[in-house]
Amino acid sequence: MNCAIEIQSRVSCMYVCLCNGLREADVRTAARLSGETRPAAVYAHLGCAFECGCCASFARNIIEDSHAEGCETVWAAE
Repeated sequence: MNCAIEIQSRVSCMYVCLCNGLREADVRTAARLSGETRPAAVYAHLGCAFECGCCASFARNIIEDSHAEGCETVWAAE
């Protein structure tokens, strides 16, 4: 397998929130589609809320990165 493809595959499958079972691809896609910048609003778009809150910082980074990427194609989460 191509290394870049393997890394991309791992990234999109990485769990951000174990309490809600959200993966990075889920959070990234919801941030882009909703236009929200706050993790709580992105989680609400996904139909859930923070439970323990341990994921808040990581989710915030993913959301910021997602908006910074801007015009890239939005792919639906698996």
